[in-house]
Amino acid sequence: MKGRIGRLMIIALVFMIFQSCKSLVQYTEPKTTDDNLALIDMIDKQNLEFENLEIKAKIMADFVDRKHPLKVSIRIKRDSIIWVSLNLNTGLPIGKASFTPDTIKILDRVNDMIYMGNYEQLEKRKGIRLNYDILQSIIVNEIWKNNTGSLKIVDKKVQKKESYNSLFYVVSPGDSSTVGITYRVGKHNNKIEAINFLDNKNSLDIEYSQFESIFQKLFPHFIAIATKSAEKQEKMEIEITKVNMDKNQRYPFKIIKRFEIINL
Repeated sequence: MKGRIGRLMIIALVFMIFQSCKSLVQYTEPKTTDDNLALIDMIDKQNLEFENLEIKAKIMADFVDRKHPLKVSIRIKRDSIIWVSLNLNTGLPIGKASFTPDTIKILDRVNDMIYMGNYEQLEKRKGIRLNYDILQSIIVNEIWKNNTGSLKIVDKKVQKKESYNSLFYVVSPGDSSTVGITYRVGKHNNKIEAINFLDNKNSLDIEYSQFESIFQKLFPHFIAIATKSAEKQEKMEIEITKVNMDKNQRYPFKIIKRFEIINL
């Protein structure tokens, strides 16, 4: 049980993962069209304009055929740090994480472990291709701009449907492999309603709903996440209960001496 909760904590903290596999498509030169620019501009106009952001939420995670209710607090300093605190419903803290453009730190209070490293180590050792910009953009419902990371957008396409627009990215880390990212953007509100990450073996689907006005911008208050691989499927639902913007906030992360430090 102890190991199961610890694994759950890590998955919940790093809730945007996709793995490196063979190429989906051939590498192409970047393409920028008027359709791409116009759609991205419309989406950007709905983004929250913040320096500091705090999000409180309830999580219902479905792993190992059981549902696990959790509470999470997320603090973001734009393009600098994402701080996450995870508690059981009783209020008992079970984990904490800190993501910067260069480093990852995850504190597992259940198993008395601290995972430390960077995104390159995470990819080499765990096969998890994670980028700070992607993680931040998913949390705040924005198009990924790749401001600080090494992944590159190598192709873009727009498809116009009756009720939504579709923006497809082909993403490359600079080698021969690629990952497809598809954004579904509602025509009625120009908000990202769904994101799909896909490679040859794994997929990640994220759906946003219950958009409410926050500081005169629309922001989702419900997020459904589903991961699928050849070995397993896992689901998570996030109900956002509170959003604060541009308040002074701290990002504490204490290294506890008795905890075992593990390199990612």
